[in-house]
Amino acid sequence: MKIESTLWDAPLHAALELAPGPLPQEVSRRLVAFGLRPGVTFWALGRTSGGGRVIRVDQTRVALGSQLCKDLMVRTAA
Repeated sequence: MKIESTLWDAPLHAALELAPGPLPQEVSRRLVAFGLRPGVTFWALGRTSGGGRVIRVDQTRVALGSQLCKDLMVRTAA
């Protein structure tokens, strides 16, 4: 069973998928540039000092700000 939450509340070191949802077009474009789009599996590796998250998509690591993490809906990957 897939559990849905925000990236802010998602467990660390678990396989996650980005859930489809409304995001500003510029934000969506930036996420796609990092390889993060609905259905792609990624991992939340840790927290940043500002409250954001460091994620890994394939072999790329990206730090996301805390407000974006609160806006992104994710679900546990199967």
